[in-house]
Amino acid sequence: MLKSDEIKSQLDQNGKAVLHINFDTDKATLKQDGLTAVNEIVKVLQAYKALKLAINGYTDNSGSADHNKKLSEARA
Repeated sequence: MLKSDEIKSQLDQNGKAVLHINFDTDKATLKQDGLTAVNEIVKVLQAYKALKLAINGYTDNSGSADHNKKLSEARA
């Protein structure tokens, strides 16, 4: 789990920070460790108000493409 200072450091050094945020299976609800990761992102955004981030949500390949697209959007 990356802490807020590590996230900012990776953003500065690499232009990106990749976090793996876990969701409940086939849902857009966060698991506890996912909530912790989101809270660390919030800390970075609060400390660096001018920072802009791209957020992407993904799924696995089970289910239809239409269902997974909607799930990905809900997760993001």
